[in-house]
Amino acid sequence: MGLGYPAVNLLVLELSPANERGFNAAALQIADMLGSATLVGFGGVLLAAFASTERPTTAVVPFNLLMGAVALTGAALFARRR
Repeated sequence: MGLGYPAVNLLVLELSPANERGFNAAALQIADMLGSATLVGFGGVLLAAFASTERPTTAVVPFNLLMGAVALTGAALFARRR
């Protein structure tokens, strides 16, 4: 994630015509905030659906492993493209 955000920002500003850079930067900021809020909310819903007060780690550990696998898959796919 720390590598993706700066690269996207750089590409948007680099590929935008000079007269549209402000609009595109603002649109990118809104998309970043909406995407972050949506994904955090979705993660919270998943966690609440699978976790219980008696055994909270039964949902948290597999969920964390799943997110790690998704991140590694994305990194592997991105590395292949370059």
